[in-house]
Amino acid sequence: MQWAGDLPLYSYGPDHDVLRINHRLYKTGVEIPATQFNDVRECFTATGVDVSKYMSSTIPKAYGLTPPPAGHDALNDARSIRMALQAIAKAT
Repeated sequence: MQWAGDLPLYSYGPDHDVLRINHRLYKTGVEIPATQFNDVRECFTATGVDVSKYMSSTIPKAYGLTPPPAGHDALNDARSIRMALQAIAKAT
């Protein structure tokens, strides 16, 4: 939370509860307000994409792009999400 501050946070799905549980389990003292957390799938749904057909590692395919290799790797999944968001930005 030091780097995020009060900026909006996004994940591909409802990860807020998972993060909350992990922070309590490991006693980090970090609390992420639910109001700060967002599901990035809403951005893709807004462009007509059926997100139930994709994962964070495959979402670029919805926009005709090839996702990075090694899905289910945190960095590559983040890159895949970025690629899809960039495709949306270019189309607008």
